[in-house]
Amino acid sequence: MDDKTILLVDDELRVRFTLALILKHHGFQVLEAESGVEALRVLAEGAEHAQSVDLVLTDIMMLGMDGLELVRILKQSGNPVKLLVMTGYGDRETVSRLMAMGVRGVIHKPFDGEQLIAAIRSVLAEC
Repeated sequence: MDDKTILLVDDELRVRFTLALILKHHGFQVLEAESGVEALRVLAEGAEHAQSVDLVLTDIMMLGMDGLELVRILKQSGNPVKLLVMTGYGDRETVSRLMAMGVRGVIHKPFDGEQLIAAIRSVLAEC
């Protein structure tokens, strides 16, 4: 399972760097984007080159296009990619809204590497 490709979306460079190290250490291929707009571009370019992304791991609070808008656009476009959202502001209403939009999992900050990997594996294992 760990040969999967994850698109990591976060506007904080240090967060992306740290999470990418954890993901790569566990055998995942990692693509990175610093915004929702860049994530859409990476996904479009990947589709053109037959590089599939198995999971989008995105933060919610980002400058410009936030994670909620990214999720909305992906779902409206019919993109079947699995979504796992990271949030430090996980009120029940937001989490319910995300799940209703098709997000497969929400991981609440702060989390450690093992919690992240467990959440990713759980989402990837779903049909």
